[in-house]
Amino acid sequence: MGSDHYIIICKVGMSVLEQNLKPAPGWRFKKANWEAYSFLSEVGLTAIEPESMEEVDEFNDRICKVLYDVADTVIGRKGQSRKRKSVPWWTEQCSKAVQDRNKAFRQIKRTYLFEDFIKYKKTQAEVRRTVRAAKKKYWRDWCSTIGDDVDISEVWGTIRKMGGIYRSQTLPVLKNDEGIIAVTDNEKAEMLAKVFVRVHSDDNVSEEAKRLREQNKNQHPDVMIKRNPSGDALDTDFTLYELKRALGGVKHTSPGKDYVCYIMIKHLTDRSLNMILCLFNRIWNEGKLPPSWKHGIIVPIGKPGKDKSNPTGYRPIALTSNLCKLMEKLIIYRLNYVLESKGLMSPYQSGFREGRNTMDAVLSLEADIRKAQVNKEVLVGVLFDIEKAYDMLWKEGLLIKLKCMGIGGKMYNWIMDFLLERTIQVRVGAEYSKTYKIDNGTPQGSVCSPVLFNIMINDVFNNLKGDIGRALFADDGAIWKRGRNIICVSKKLQESVEAVEDWANNWGFRLSVAKTQVICFTKKKRIPVVKLKLYKQDLEQVSAVKYLGVWMDQRLTFATHAKKLIDTIFLSLSKYVSNGKKEMLSKGPKFRASWAMCIKECMLYPTNSRP
Repeated sequence: MGSDHYIIICKVGMSVLEQNLKPAPGWRFKKANWEAYSFLSEVGLTAIEPESMEEVDEFNDRICKVLYDVADTVIGRKGQSRKRKSVPWWTEQCSKAVQDRNKAFRQIKRTYLFEDFIKYKKTQAEVRRTVRAAKKKYWRDWCSTIGDDVDISEVWGTIRKMGGIYRSQTLPVLKNDEGIIAVTDNEKAEMLAKVFVRVHSDDNVSEEAKRLREQNKNQHPDVMIKRNPSGDALDTDFTLYELKRALGGVKHTSPGKDYVCYIMIKHLTDRSLNMILCLFNRIWNEGKLPPSWKHGIIVPIGKPGKDKSNPTGYRPIALTSNLCKLMEKLIIYRLNYVLESKGLMSPYQSGFREGRNTMDAVLSLEADIRKAQVNKEVLVGVLFDIEKAYDMLWKEGLLIKLKCMGIGGKMYNWIMDFLLERTIQVRVGAEYSKTYKIDNGTPQGSVCSPVLFNIMINDVFNNLKGDIGRALFADDGAIWKRGRNIICVSKKLQESVEAVEDWANNWGFRLSVAKTQVICFTKKKRIPVVKLKLYKQDLEQVSAVKYLGVWMDQRLTFATHAKKLIDTIFLSLSKYVSNGKKEMLSKGPKFRASWAMCIKECMLYPTNSRP
């Protein structure tokens, strides 16, 4: 009575759910007996009789089972409850110092004596000294092993590990736009699967686009019919040399649902590789891929800066069969040879082509801007953005493009079967969603996807007039026109924008009005206002634009790029110093090289386009 305190009772209307989070176990490659693995794999694979296999999926399953069983026996799987060091610099001395500190802390909680308090403070100081010394020693030893050719990703990876920064393997409770909540891993997997499938759905295609798709298909009624072997060199069986060449260029990637990794294939003998080659050639001749090769396991990775409780804040990372990706490399070697030797690719396309990179497109635009400045002209550029370019690629349209390029025979059959009837499952922890079919798009994470997309977008600028400048890097396209009469320049560009718009409508693409930008380059004091329309909507005119990583301002002074670059460098250095490396910056050339490499990449990239 008389108290101003009130009792507050809080009740949560949801029971607490305890989950046993089981990440998918991997292989113990560090302790593998590769000699025994190679021998046992050869025994198992050479015992397979390909003639007795009626279907290629049975043949593939037998090979995968042999490799899995041998690896399970000789290599072994990682344990589910295995503990790993949170940081790489941790030592036994660190563990001992922490144990002594904890022991002293428990003692002071029992006695509350001043002497025990002093002892606890001393042990706490010893922990700080031991940890600091361990960090310095690890960092010094690591820096002494690196050279000028070290991969920048390795440097940042080490810095993140030293700071104890690891990607979380768990997902928070998800809630979609309809208010549905996903708590268990299975519920999260289902919710994410529906979000990812919706991105590729035919429901995203407008009625007009569907009509144009049908119109194109009616003009090519045989597009879904298998081709007969052409009889040229492109249709010959693959050789062991081609297989080894492709295998030599692979990097370690996570396997698909068959758990067969590249490193397991690399340690096979020639006799074992011949059995895999036999599988590849049978698939090549029949034009039919195993269904497991067209099935992707999707691992959701959070997008930077996005709400992790919203399922749309995740990026799908597809894990597919490494055997399939290995055969894709064989296919791409041949397909690229045909495309380049016959001059089938547009000269303006610089993406995913040997000997070309982003600087080809950037320098092409910069050269014309310089010419316009010298001749006292203006140059107006339009930078296009395609909505969901890879996700909504029209599969039948791609086959039509292949047909028009004259690519047929076994290559056509393989690509057609590769694109059709693809499925996905989302994995969260050890739980999988149901299997869902993908309507549109090239397979995410596929070796073939970049080249196939290049083929699809190859003729995007074919209907433009010759005086229109153009550049293309994958789906990043730009067109421009220079001249002294801004009205004439704007008129010519508007015609070109409409031509690109018509192309997009015919082939199932949608250009983004919000992200497509217009910029006017000139040395005049007064910047002309340019009004261009896309889908009858005004395009935004900007004062600076980022094209393939390079910021270009209206006068091409690169001042905006320099400012952005300085901000990036300071951010890199602040991350570097925040991880406890400040005292190392003046410890000799090896230490200076480590932090210099952290900023080298962003500084060197645009230098080729600087004046």
